[in-house]
Amino acid sequence: MNLFYLESLKEKTLEDAINFVEEQEENSIELMSRLLDGSWQKEVYSYYLVYEGEPILKKNLIAVIMHSKGGLVQHCIKNPSAYFGNRRFYWTLRYLFEGENLYCIMGEKTGTELLQDVVRKFAPEKTITENREYLLLLYNPQNLPDELLDQKFDFEIVRCTENDKERIFPLQKQYDIEEVLPEGKAFSMEVCKRVLSINLKNQVIYAIKQDGKLVAKAGTNAIGKNYVQFGGVFTDVNYRGHGMAQCLVSKLSKEFTEQGKKCALFVKVKNEKAKKAYRKAGYTYQNDYLIAYYGTDF
Repeated sequence: MNLFYLESLKEKTLEDAINFVEEQEENSIELMSRLLDGSWQKEVYSYYLVYEGEPILKKNLIAVIMHSKGGLVQHCIKNPSAYFGNRRFYWTLRYLFEGENLYCIMGEKTGTELLQDVVRKFAPEKTITENREYLLLLYNPQNLPDELLDQKFDFEIVRCTENDKERIFPLQKQYDIEEVLPEGKAFSMEVCKRVLSINLKNQVIYAIKQDGKLVAKAGTNAIGKNYVQFGGVFTDVNYRGHGMAQCLVSKLSKEFTEQGKKCALFVKVKNEKAKKAYRKAGYTYQNDYLIAYYGTDF
């Protein structure tokens, strides 16, 4: 049985980490974005490389895992099903969870389930409060009929900047409450505004203006090496059913495709209306994604 060991990410191993994540980047676009923009070096993030083999002899990189101070865990694990029940692998990863804050584990479904099992083994006091299942969808417009591929929308679309913070905040607030907050967690005005400010500064966000206000929004939440990830798609309840989400996602997808990026987004398994809108925008199923929330204050 092989040995496993854990190393903190350093400048000298950055290229190895980028090359590894690139192989399955569609599942790990946020991980990749921080590797590329240097934010992995910020104190709030701790990146780890997991190796299989002898440290001095031949070794294989099998995982890149991020654990933030707030307890967010993101992962990119090669063939995670191969390590279920592997005591040496579990023992190596115990360091990431024993005594550490744990808010949620998110990533490709099998990898998330594997890390959940490690937590059950070495940190049983950390209990899951909610498993939220998503589908990872990729932009594949080549299969769209012409009437959808060239569909025109008569909406006023605006590119949002930091100056639009107050105008777009009501949409962000409702999005967080309906789509983001785990069960039992209270909405935080402060956190919502802080994250919104960061996104308006660093991401591409479009909104639809109608009746003198912003009524729908969508944007990027991570820009990787080969992929861009969209999120925050939300339409005011009084303006739904008119194709606004499809319009915004289509605009973003075409724009980034022209820039040479592949496009991805996530949708809740049970959100049939959203899945229908994304299908019309050219998105097809790629694989399963899981976010596991734990009973730890964020």
